[in-house]
Amino acid sequence: MTTAKVLLLACGSFNPPTLMHFRMFEVARDTLRRQGYQVVGGVVSPVHDGYGKEGLAKSEDRLEMLRLCAGDSDWIRVSDWECQQQEWQLTLKVLQHHQNCLNAIPSCNINSNASPVKNGPKKQRIADSEFPQWLSTTAVTAALEGEVKVKLLCGADMFHTFIKPGLWRQEHVEEILGHFGVVVLHRDGCDPNDLIYENDLINKYQSNIVVAKEWVSNNVSSTKVRRAARRGDSVKYLVHDKIINLVTQLYSGNK
Repeated sequence: MTTAKVLLLACGSFNPPTLMHFRMFEVARDTLRRQGYQVVGGVVSPVHDGYGKEGLAKSEDRLEMLRLCAGDSDWIRVSDWECQQQEWQLTLKVLQHHQNCLNAIPSCNINSNASPVKNGPKKQRIADSEFPQWLSTTAVTAALEGEVKVKLLCGADMFHTFIKPGLWRQEHVEEILGHFGVVVLHRDGCDPNDLIYENDLINKYQSNIVVAKEWVSNNVSSTKVRRAARRGDSVKYLVHDKIINLVTQLYSGNK
């Protein structure tokens, strides 16, 4: 039986990124591995400035913070595709773009600047510079050897918004759940399994939903980090040390 290969994609504001944003990837990978999947990479895709959320830091600042945080990871990377578009992109479009890039790897037709892969065995090492920065060598090699499926990684709070009236198009929810699949992180007080059981649309695609449980409770959120920074309180141990100064500068009430 062939092992299913997965690339995890997390979308969101990351305003600012917290340690829990990256911890989420680790928990999800552990869960998928136990279920027999091969996780070939993780990608963080911050939302476009056009999203219009109040207090949203500029995309270049959020990208810088994410890259500093991801610099310590050997498998999580940052995609700037959303931020480089002319306008805000729907989550389904973001998933489709990254899946299309993976699907195009065997023909090396990712974008007009992509260099052709020289003839040789499929397992040859591919230079990272030939592909978008969010594509690691591991992910490229995996895509050359067979299909890699992009799955949306999210927290239980975002998962529950799938049924919030007026927020998501039903056809988009069905496409995300049915075609891509979701890995959702269980949080205390917000159990994804309740929604899977109670909602007929979500229940229909339960086989394509993986619930990952974080056993170490941590309620750190971007909202609480912004509040602490705004009040002049310490944010150490809430965010990566490399971005503490940036967080303080960007969200301080004295700026």
